[in-house]
Order: sequence, then C-alpha cells, then structure tokens
Amino acid sequence: MINKIHKLPVWLLIILLACMTAGMLYFGLRLKGYEFRNEVILHTDTNSLEFSGHGMAYTDAGVFSSFRPSEGFSLEIVFTPDFSAETRFRSLFSIADGNRNEQLFVGQWDSSLMLMNGDDFSNRRHEPKIYLPLSPGPNVLLILSGRDGSSVYLNNELVRTSRDFILSLPENIQNAHMVIGNSIFGTDPWRGEVTALRFWNDLIDPEMTDTAVPFIKLQVSDGASSLLKENGSRVVLQIPAFKPLLYPSYLRPPESGDSLQTFVFDVFLNFFGFMPLGAVVFLLVIRLNGQANKKALIISLAAGFLLSLVIETTQIWLPSRVSSFHDLLLNSLGALAGGVLLKRIGKF
Repeated sequence: MINKIHKLPVWLLIILLACMTAGMLYFGLRLKGYEFRNEVILHTDTNSLEFSGHGMAYTDAGVFSSFRPSEGFSLEIVFTPDFSAETRFRSLFSIADGNRNEQLFVGQWDSSLMLMNGDDFSNRRHEPKIYLPLSPGPNVLLILSGRDGSSVYLNNELVRTSRDFILSLPENIQNAHMVIGNSIFGTDPWRGEVTALRFWNDLIDPEMTDTAVPFIKLQVSDGASSLLKENGSRVVLQIPAFKPLLYPSYLRPPESGDSLQTFVFDVFLNFFGFMPLGAVVFLLVIRLNGQANKKALIISLAAGFLLSLVIETTQIWLPSRVSSFHDLLLNSLGALAGGVLLKRIGKF
C-alpha cells in the first residue's frame, strides 16, 4: 500500500487536488438554503410590520444624528412573537454602530425575551442582562434607562428594576442604525409582528406614553414604512426587496452563542476536513521535487491557508455564512496535519 502511494502519478494527484478544491469551495460557499428575499410584510390597516422569515427593516446611519443624550432614554415596542418557529436565538430589535459590544439589544429565545448590551447571548461571559417571559399574544415592552439604573415594564407591569444594571446606547449613537426583525449581520431573523415602536430621548412617566412626544415612532402608511420624528420630519425605514449587509464582518472570532456540540462539530469538520488536501499537496510536491523535506510541509500548510482564506473572504458577502478566524486557523492546521501524517505513514 505504501509503495502504491509513492508511485501515484502526478496527473492523478492533480485531478485529486482539483476535485478536493472544488468540493471545499462548494461546501464552504453554498448558501445553506438561505433566502435572499427580505420577507417583511407591511400592514397599513394595523400600522404594523410582519416578519415571516428572513426579514429585516432598518434605518440608514444618521437617524439619531440630532439625538443629544440627556438623563436617559425610553423605548417602547409592541410586538406579537411567533412561537411556532423552530427554537433558536432570534433578534427582535437593536441599535448599533457596528460595535457588537456596545449595541442595545432585544432578542428572543424560545418564549423568553432578553435585554442586554453587547453580544454575550450564551451568558458565557456572565455580562448583565434581563430575561422576561413572553405571552403568546401581543406584548408591550417599555424600557426606561438612565444614570440611576434601568426599569422594565412588560404589559404595563413593572417586572424588573435595577440601579446596578444600566442599559445604554452605543457611544457613537449619531451614526448608529436601528434594526428591527434581525441582527445587524442579518443572521438571526425574528418572526412575528411589530405593531408599535416609539423611542424617547428622555425618561418618561410610564403612565404618559400616549401623551409624551417621542423622538421617533414607527408609522406604516400607503404601503411604505417610516419613522416619524418629533420635529415632524420622516426617516425612511428601509425594507429593500433583498436583504442587505449592514456590517460585513471579516474573520470574526468564535460566536459566544455557540453550543459545545456545535463547537466540537466545527472543530472536527474544519480540521479533519482539510487533512486530505494537505496530504495530497504534500505527496504532489514530493513527486515533483523528488524528495521529502520541510518545504513540502510548508507548501501543504500554505495551500490550506490560501484556500481557506479565499473561502472566508468570499463569505463576507454571503449573509448565510460567517467569515471566521477560527475556521481559517483550523483549516490551515488541518492541511499541515495531513502532510505530517502522510510523511509518517508513508515513511518519506
């Protein structure tokens, strides 16, 4: 068997390498059933937005350009979640300037609502957050947050108040986006209906939400959606036919929300999946060079690195994929391990 490996013709190795490269490109760049259409339905009769799948509504950066921080802010969202969707993490609302650690975030996991700043979705970093139980029908969420702490009302009842936990807005709020029905990266679609959204640049009396003039509020009319500002001007709430990429992310670190099972599977797939490539490249270099040396191992490592880099770079523009430094590292090491393993087994 070992002698047969030594005598494999160059043309066969080139064909094997080409097939492996094509296969890795396919599995690395396929869309995994992703729907590019922006699945948001406008209901003018109820002044609401329905998110039925991979939807997203957002404002361009600058909706808060005239916002001046005061003693705090108030946010009200009236929404009806869809509990029939598969259990997974979903993003209902966020205000973000591209810095995941500063974003104001409202998300849903199963039948619970999560309020926080940042992206510690799995609570591995134990950063402050608030969890609230949701009801199957309409839910009215009111957040009041200022220097003295945060208070949260759900369905007109005070459910949480804390002086130590302060929900904050991004530092660069003037250039932030407001995103509804998805995360800023477009990878965590929420399902349900949003019937009202109001934001005040001050702390309001919870009993005066109907009379206090909001800084911005959601308005759906004539088949279009917008945010009506307190000065009477309108800001278009963008709902393009195809979902955009607000913040393309390159070589992100591992997701904090990944389960251990997902992490182990990811390691297995990315490391061991690139070992055959490294082994074939190593053998091809030997057949062309005539001898086994460190150069062949370095080329195996370089081949895995370059192919993985092409995949991860292309994934920036694929909403269903995540450009990951973790994957790049594991792919490269897997290719090197494939070359080392063949060197030992084949006694080169």
